[in-house]
Amino acid sequence: MRSKKPARLDPADHVREASTPLRNAGLPDQNRPAAMPAIADGAIGYSSPACYAHEIAPEYFGDSLAMSGQELIELLDALLQGERAGADTIAAFLNDFDSDTPPGRHLSAVRSDEENHCAILAELMRQLGGTPSAPSAEFLTKALAVRGKVARLELINRQQQWVAHTIGQALSHIEQDFVRQALVAMRESHLLKIEACDALIEMLQA
Repeated sequence: MRSKKPARLDPADHVREASTPLRNAGLPDQNRPAAMPAIADGAIGYSSPACYAHEIAPEYFGDSLAMSGQELIELLDALLQGERAGADTIAAFLNDFDSDTPPGRHLSAVRSDEENHCAILAELMRQLGGTPSAPSAEFLTKALAVRGKVARLELINRQQQWVAHTIGQALSHIEQDFVRQALVAMRESHLLKIEACDALIEMLQA
């Protein structure tokens, strides 16, 4: 049975744990990186137990459809746009929370990671011969119309879920080990931040 290639994308103590996985990831020495998409209404769900088949190298299954170089560049660019949108949105929302509160600390950590992810994704694109697209303010413009602390945290979480979901769908179709390892670490980071943000939302709603 052939593995279905993901559809082409349109490039349009939890907090501390969430901020470190990508920075601590041991990427291979060779090709090591130097360092919006439209988000659907409603959160993307994750079932338990998790399936990690998508994280296995494509050759394991013998007949997986690998992405072409151009498709991989387009995927990385879509993720880059998503991370830029996340970083810009969080920067705009930071004034909603005192910096020494759990939500304030969480958002600061997430923003730092988003900026780090942007640098890594842009470098991966360059290594593959691609050029990152120009930043867009479309998502931020829509995000600023969202009112309320809980609603804004939920929006940020949906953006995080989009990135994690998109990476998860693509991993088994990526042949380049250095790209796959970077994206696995990035996805882990997002899943931890989603969990931490869910806990913050519950706290604010209590």
